[in-house]
Amino acid sequence: MKKMFFIICIVLGVTSINAQEAFTLSIKVNDIQPGYKAFLLYKSIEKDISVRVDSVDCIDGRFEFEGVTKYPQIAYMYVVPGNADFMETINYSPGTRIYLQEGHIYATADKDIRTNLKVGGTRLNDELQSYNNIVNVFTEKYKKLNEQGRIAVQQGDTVTQRRIGEISKEIAQEKDSAELAYFINNLDSEIALEWLKSKYNVVQEKTEAQKMLDKMSERIKNSRSGKAYQALLDSTQGVEEGALAPVFTAQNLEGDSISLDAFRGKYVLLDFWASWCGPCRRENPNLVKMFDKYKTKDFVIVGFSMDDSKNAWQNAVSKDGLPWVQLSDLAGNDSPIAYLYGISFIPSNFLIDPSGKILALNLRGKELEEKLAEILTN
Repeated sequence: MKKMFFIICIVLGVTSINAQEAFTLSIKVNDIQPGYKAFLLYKSIEKDISVRVDSVDCIDGRFEFEGVTKYPQIAYMYVVPGNADFMETINYSPGTRIYLQEGHIYATADKDIRTNLKVGGTRLNDELQSYNNIVNVFTEKYKKLNEQGRIAVQQGDTVTQRRIGEISKEIAQEKDSAELAYFINNLDSEIALEWLKSKYNVVQEKTEAQKMLDKMSERIKNSRSGKAYQALLDSTQGVEEGALAPVFTAQNLEGDSISLDAFRGKYVLLDFWASWCGPCRRENPNLVKMFDKYKTKDFVIVGFSMDDSKNAWQNAVSKDGLPWVQLSDLAGNDSPIAYLYGISFIPSNFLIDPSGKILALNLRGKELEEKLAEILTN
């Protein structure tokens, strides 16, 4: 089996490895064509490396990985043509989630590695499949609804379009109820904890998130991930609408130290992002549009990169054409400034008024455009 190893953002170091969990992963892809590769992105066990990406070639419709992990962890699978740019792929595709843990793991799916996905072989992946079975019901409903919407748009049928919008909201409510029921029935499950972490914005919904975490088993609360989530909740006090935005100082790409206080007297959009974050990169063109429209109206954007590599950060700024202030501590997901703001996912942003108070959180696309028009248009 041919295997290539890519190390993102950091130079490979030689270190000793202590406790390890050996895993194998077999991916069977339906109707795969010759020349495809599979990529597996996960946290490295090596001291000086933040993220590891393993790559294998397709042999008889299968991809076979083997490796080690210090502890059970989430990984993301990608299947792409052999000549594809993997870094571009992860910018525009979320990948397919799987858990790496000791034992043999299997996955079967269609070529997009999401459709007809089945995972299993170890406890966490068996539990993940049970959760996926619930979500897939609603995924299929959305697919059918999207097709109906496409036809309605082509035909100019605005009545059907409005009705589809209403049905979509109903499906979303059904999905929320089904996922909540899964959580309540699986309080001793790592999968339920991951749902909780993705469901609640710990800045906007800290109290509710804490109540939900308190319901979980002692085993989960005392797990590595449970303790990390509790620490995140503990770090977010006061970071909400109406509160003063926590002040911090970080360096720009030129190495100059800049404080958030330097922008008092202006409206500030503090944007947490990273070069490796696909949704962040997809939102950047909209931010450029808003910046160009309102930069003469006492409005600034301050980008805070969650990268741990200056080169990756700088290249993304250049490629996306971001003209505003860029700051970072190059600490990646361990950034104290990100903890200060309770960042559990990116992109995340905070709209701050001239006095330093937080006006709104996580506005994107049309919502951001409407809010800026409201406060900046005379």
